[in-house]
Amino acid sequence: MLFFEHFGILEELVLNAAEHPIAIVRADPPRQGIVTAREAIVFVGGIPTLLRHRLRLLEAEYPEFEIRHVDGVRDLADITASGTTVVLAILDESLIVGLIGDPSGHRAAADGGRLVVAYREDEMALSLLDAMRDDDALKGAGLLPLNASAEAWVSCTHLLLCGEVFLSRALLDAVAAPPQSAAVPPEAAGERAHGAAKDGPFPDGLTPREWEVLEMLAQGRQNKQIAVGLEVTEHTVKLHVHHLLKKLGVTNRTGAARWYSEHRSHA
Repeated sequence: MLFFEHFGILEELVLNAAEHPIAIVRADPPRQGIVTAREAIVFVGGIPTLLRHRLRLLEAEYPEFEIRHVDGVRDLADITASGTTVVLAILDESLIVGLIGDPSGHRAAADGGRLVVAYREDEMALSLLDAMRDDDALKGAGLLPLNASAEAWVSCTHLLLCGEVFLSRALLDAVAAPPQSAAVPPEAAGERAHGAAKDGPFPDGLTPREWEVLEMLAQGRQNKQIAVGLEVTEHTVKLHVHHLLKKLGVTNRTGAARWYSEHRSHA
C-alpha cells in the first residue's frame, strides 16, 4: 500500500497542509480512450441525500463511466454477470461486517473491480485496516470518507481509480501512534459516563473500545443501547461485536458474556 511504502511523504503532506481535512496523494489520471461504454462505478448499500449529491459529482467528473447504485452485493454480482465491468465497487459502511467476514465472496461479486468502503466513522475504517493486516483477501481494498469536502471526495475517488490508496489525517495519526499497552487515558479509550474504560492491556488482544462493548454486552444491552452509550452508530457496534467474538473464540453474545464473567478480573 502506498501509505506504508511512502509513509514519510504522506506524513509530510499532512503536517504541511493543516487547513485540509485529508492527505491527498496526487496521481496521473486514467488514460483516456481505453475504457468501454460498459464500465461502471457502482455504489452498494443505503444512499443518503449527501451521497446522492456525490454520485452526481462523479457523473460529471467521469462521463466515461456509468454511475450506478444497487442495494446489495447480490445485485452487484448481477451487474457483473450482465457483462458490465465494475471498476470500483463502493460499499456503504453498513456492509463492512459482511466484507470482513466474506472478502472472497465480495471480490467475486465485483469480478475484478476494486472494493472500496465509504465510511462516516473513523472506527469503521480502522477496523477494516486492522482486518487487512490479517487477511490477504482484503488487501487492495480502499477507503473513501463520506465526511470529506466534495472536492476532496472527488480527488480521493480519482486516486482509487488509479489504484492508489490514501488515509485521512485522523487515520494516519491512529495508524502511526504506538500501540496502547500501558495505561489508557480516558479520552483515548473513549471513556463515557458509564465508566467502562480501564487501564490496558486487555485480555486476548481486545482494544479499549472492544472491551467497553464487551462490558455492555455482558450487561445484556442490545446493539442500539450500546451505540447510544458510546455515541457511535449501530453499525460500528456490530463491527466491534464481530471482532471481539472472533478474538475471544466464541460464536455468540452468550459465549462472550460468559467469557467476560470468567476473565474480567484479569483486565
